[in-house]
Amino acid sequence: MGLTAADEKDFMQAGYEIIKTYDENIKKTKNKSIYTLEKEVIAEILGTKNSTPDNELYEYYRCDVGSFCCLETTIPNNILDSKRYKALIDRFQKLKQMSSFKPYEYFGTMGPYSQYSLLTHLSQVYLVNTYQTKSNRDFILQLSDDFDFWQNIASSDSYLIDKMVAIDLIKNDMFYLSEFIREKKTEHEDINLIENLVKPLSKEVLSFEKVFKNEMKYSLNIFNEINADDFSLDSLLFQPNATKNYYFKSFLNNVSISNLPLSKFIQKHKEKKPGPMKRNFKIHQLYNYLGKLFVDYTSSPAYSDYIAKAHDSNNMIRLVNLQFQIKQAGGEEFIDEILNKPENLNPYDNKPFIYNKENKTLSFECLFNPAKNFKCEIRI
Repeated sequence: MGLTAADEKDFMQAGYEIIKTYDENIKKTKNKSIYTLEKEVIAEILGTKNSTPDNELYEYYRCDVGSFCCLETTIPNNILDSKRYKALIDRFQKLKQMSSFKPYEYFGTMGPYSQYSLLTHLSQVYLVNTYQTKSNRDFILQLSDDFDFWQNIASSDSYLIDKMVAIDLIKNDMFYLSEFIREKKTEHEDINLIENLVKPLSKEVLSFEKVFKNEMKYSLNIFNEINADDFSLDSLLFQPNATKNYYFKSFLNNVSISNLPLSKFIQKHKEKKPGPMKRNFKIHQLYNYLGKLFVDYTSSPAYSDYIAKAHDSNNMIRLVNLQFQIKQAGGEEFIDEILNKPENLNPYDNKPFIYNKENKTLSFECLFNPAKNFKCEIRI
């Protein structure tokens, strides 16, 4: 939270001051779930009251995911010459060196958030700069640090937003590695580093039990702040206690689904998902109607997609591993042999991953596939 503090300030101390001020003020607030700090208060703590906002200094450079060729023409060559950028990159490097990284444990909808847009941008800029200006080994080491950082966040006792940002950046790092393998010569001393990068994600990274339970606590806390008397028909439309009980059962189901073995999860995920809740207009069915609508919105089909995205990121690592094996073996003539090895089959269907000889791509059908025609793929 203190990442954007003025250059002369200790960014860790600034983050601590933001949390301390938030905690002190929230104790005086009646509706804690919607309390937020004023921007002016945060700017004063950060020492940036009269400075140009950082979000005007940077942007997230959008290209084909993981495309260094695109990013190299988009990100200014001298971007790291800026004193401000150097300070931000230095802070990002210090964050990555921490033994643990845990977001602030707020339980309100407007509490301080981790600055993921800036972290994502700094990760992107620094990796591209290293790719452009440093040795292959320096790039692999930097990518390994970045990869470990996002895995650390994904396996932490945090919230869903933290985990999903990390899962997405893990996949992004794999696209960067894929391009590196495709375009660069792999030195003998770099082989072990790359092999460590293409190992499957750990159970801790893939598990959603912690974050689902934290989401449940977060939402239940919001229910505690809602006054049923604020709704019409007295308390008929919304019953906080009944909603909490209903919500608790729904989330236990989400936790159970998240712990399923991959084959059983895929079967569950592909089951027909229910459409919008339909209810007849009978007076007894209006009881806690708003509560039931809310819980149905956060039911297991929605959360199943998050789990699917994590498995897709893990499967992307398998693709890049195959790409590396093919390159190390000597090229295209070894593709069929490598893809058909039992240990290299796609765990989604126990069949070889899809190789397109014309486009020179490896792919699989993503579990998270809202468009129904999208494939997770890399060019080899």
